[in-house]
Amino acid sequence: MKLVKIVWNDSILDTSGWADLDTYDFNNHLKSMRMETVGYLIKATDEAVFVAQTVANNQIASVVSIPSGCIKSIRKLNKTFKE
Repeated sequence: MKLVKIVWNDSILDTSGWADLDTYDFNNHLKSMRMETVGYLIKATDEAVFVAQTVANNQIASVVSIPSGCIKSIRKLNKTFKE
């Protein structure tokens, strides 16, 4: 399995309350959408990419599914282990 870093945009909710439409900070809102996930790429389809945070003995845990349309980039990471 490949260890990858995925940069993607997620939906967010501004919970700060009422705001004036003319002065709303849309740029800050857009910056808040950027997410980064690191994990093992376990499956990729046209609809989504699936990344597991933990892999052991052909089992997986903490799977994140990211819709393909939200993905900005996927980069393979080099594994470095120290014994």
